[in-house]
Amino acid sequence: MTTIPNWLVLKNFLTEETCLVAEEHMRMSIANNYTLYGHINRYASNGYSWDLYSSPFTDSLGLSKVPEINKIINDNVSLSYTMLRQYDRNSKLQWHRDRWECEFSVSCQISSEPWGMEFGESGQKLHAGEHDLLIIERGDAIFYLGPQVFHSRKKLPHSKHIQIFLHYVLKGSTLDTRDHRPEYGLDGTFRRQLEVVNGN
Repeated sequence: MTTIPNWLVLKNFLTEETCLVAEEHMRMSIANNYTLYGHINRYASNGYSWDLYSSPFTDSLGLSKVPEINKIINDNVSLSYTMLRQYDRNSKLQWHRDRWECEFSVSCQISSEPWGMEFGESGQKLHAGEHDLLIIERGDAIFYLGPQVFHSRKKLPHSKHIQIFLHYVLKGSTLDTRDHRPEYGLDGTFRRQLEVVNGN
């Protein structure tokens, strides 16, 4: 059985051109009110971000990267959902783990300025100060096991920071539902409708 790394840096995961397109896609999405603006992960103390859930652009990107993720885990994955996010200055992420729809996650750095991401295996080790700080460059990405490992970011020192998150699950598993969507490319409008139906 293949051992899957808890976290792993993927150099040059995205091209410079893709990063430029993503930045412009974010700018247009904000300008045309396609994004949600609010507390990061619903925690007021974390700051604010602009979120674009599973646009056709980011879902297409996520689908194109399936073969690469398959090689990392030596198994077959399906895309769950994607997120294009722009963080505002002073944003931060508290230590947390993700929901199971993020079984295998990839955080892609779009912005030029670095913003370190911290990883730890258990709450006990984090309390003892045992964790890794990963600093990557534009176009690089970090693969990690979102629901299993703790991760965080300290306060953002720049005016903004753009990331694309690609989330995958094992193909054919009970989680393989496109995050409860009938089709890929259904964005935040559909997601908000789903949350209202589910009472969230």
